[in-house]
Amino acid sequence: MRCEEATSLMPAYLEGELLPEKLLELEEHVATCPLCLRKLEELKRNRELLKEEGQKVFIAPRALSDRVLARVRRERIILKRRARRIKTGIIGFLLALGAASWAIFFRRRRKRI
Repeated sequence: MRCEEATSLMPAYLEGELLPEKLLELEEHVATCPLCLRKLEELKRNRELLKEEGQKVFIAPRALSDRVLARVRRERIILKRRARRIKTGIIGFLLALGAASWAIFFRRRRKRI
């Protein structure tokens, strides 16, 4: 097993999701590769830190919350305007296409008569 493959399998290993043959390959590789052993130990430490930190509640300062919410509202307005412009453009295009089709159809019809 190469280091790249071992590194990509480490998260699944830590979750207990590897098939037995891959589990064995990874464990054999890590036993003989100091770099991958260090990476695996670092991943384990990070997971433990995240578990500990994940249990703490973070409350953002009021000013930060207000700024984030204001930004979200502005972005929502901008997206609605863009969507409206796109819809208007599509409707205009379809109307022009319909008018052109209508004109072509009736022009051909007059020539036959």
